[in-house]
Amino acid sequence: MSPTRSEAPALPGYEHRRWLGGGGFADVFLYHQNYPSREVAVKVLRTSAGNRDHADRFAAEADLMARVSTHPYIVTIYTAGIASDGRPFLVMEYYPNGNYGEVARSGGLRISDALRAGVQIASAVETAHRAHILHGDIKPANVLISSYRSPGLTDFGGGFSVAYAAPEIIQGKEASERSDVYSLAITIYVLLVGRTPFHLPGHNSERELYSRVLNMVPPPTGRSDAPPSLEHLLRQSFNKDPEARPPSAEAVGRALQDAERELQLSPTPFELRVDDPLILERRAEDEEGTRAAAPRTVAGAFGPSTAEMAPGAGGYTTDRLPSYPQWSVEGRTQDDPARRAPVPSGRPGAGPGADAAGEAELEPDHTLRRAAVVPDSVPAVVEGRRRRPLLVAAVAAVVALAVCGGVVAVLLAARPGPSAGPMTSTVATTVVPLVPAPAAPTNVTVSVRGSVAHVAWQSPGAMAGDRYRVAEVSGGQSGAFVQVAGRSATVRGVKAGTIVCFEVATVRAEQISSPSAPGCGR
Repeated sequence: MSPTRSEAPALPGYEHRRWLGGGGFADVFLYHQNYPSREVAVKVLRTSAGNRDHADRFAAEADLMARVSTHPYIVTIYTAGIASDGRPFLVMEYYPNGNYGEVARSGGLRISDALRAGVQIASAVETAHRAHILHGDIKPANVLISSYRSPGLTDFGGGFSVAYAAPEIIQGKEASERSDVYSLAITIYVLLVGRTPFHLPGHNSERELYSRVLNMVPPPTGRSDAPPSLEHLLRQSFNKDPEARPPSAEAVGRALQDAERELQLSPTPFELRVDDPLILERRAEDEEGTRAAAPRTVAGAFGPSTAEMAPGAGGYTTDRLPSYPQWSVEGRTQDDPARRAPVPSGRPGAGPGADAAGEAELEPDHTLRRAAVVPDSVPAVVEGRRRRPLLVAAVAAVVALAVCGGVVAVLLAARPGPSAGPMTSTVATTVVPLVPAPAAPTNVTVSVRGSVAHVAWQSPGAMAGDRYRVAEVSGGQSGAFVQVAGRSATVRGVKAGTIVCFEVATVRAEQISSPSAPGCGR
């Protein structure tokens, strides 16, 4: 059902065109700006500035977005003000091609498109985090699509959507960068699959989604073109424990770039400010080792010239920072409270790219107002990151000598001596078998006697070691699951005299299937 629309306000210098969409607190209209002449999206609060709660949230969103909206993949804020009828408004860049929620609804994107969009969105999220801003509601419907088919992240500081929110968020705990990392990974999953891992046909009540987010291990994408490293990234990002997830949106973006390389695709640039402190620090370190060198002279058509590399005062760079094969936390102080600055509560409204049917959602929009894995092998946070050029050079020299020595040794060993026999080479290899993803159980049957339910099912493609999770989903209420090794389970404590329903999922190693269709009995 379309949300109730408010009237478009009269704004000097702007001509109203049409309504674009709306949310809980605001409407978005298309206007034509007279000078300079362009189409803009104007987000208007439904209540006047006299409603301090809504007005404060609206102003907070404007301030947050304005701090980072020059990023190429964050919606640009042009100006803000108060209309003649007392309602606050934001004038924003207009994105005419809808949002990724609409695109993903028809099915997953091509793997190359999904990876490219994932890297671009991750760079936008990382930029916000470095400005001490948490987004709080990353999802495909909040990523708009520009005229150039590039993403634009919007709706900062809003509420949260249950199917995209990290478990700690829906439990009312403090948000963090890793909460956004979780939502970012869910968004990437949707771009690949076309739905969240927690949505099932016909069984997506708010209570069911809550239970699945808290208890269900999301299944892999199941795409044959998804490299194992991508599935591994998503699996770690979905961890229920925030500390077990990748430490930053940048780590996610770099891992997506590595997946692109695995598929022999050109890595998508990861956009960060050229005056970002981390980039400037690394540039200074590079310059420190070459400060004594003379300027590089380049002979051109107009004679010799001196080429100098000078850091710019603004803008963005596509320079690739070092890749992080393990989750690196270099230069990022995880205990800095400023990096965990809470976002304002509430949901100001729709993004500027919503269509006439309202804020298009892939599934029912369970958006609520906010009440408020790094592996063991990851190195500890590095407090001082200054390189020592002499030490680096020494290490490089030792490595070079070792490599050369190894090559010489191989060549000498390969020379046939007077009594040398045929040369043989033995290479130790470790073969890691690929475990197929488990299939969802079928034909779930339920028989009830008193307060005891007996649940049985079939398991196509079962393998040795498979286990099964059985969860009650009666009346839209999803209870705690039990896990068993066989293909039947006895569940005690069900409500006698009522229809009870159960769904079953297959657990295989670190993978879990989609839940079965529910089976019911009385």
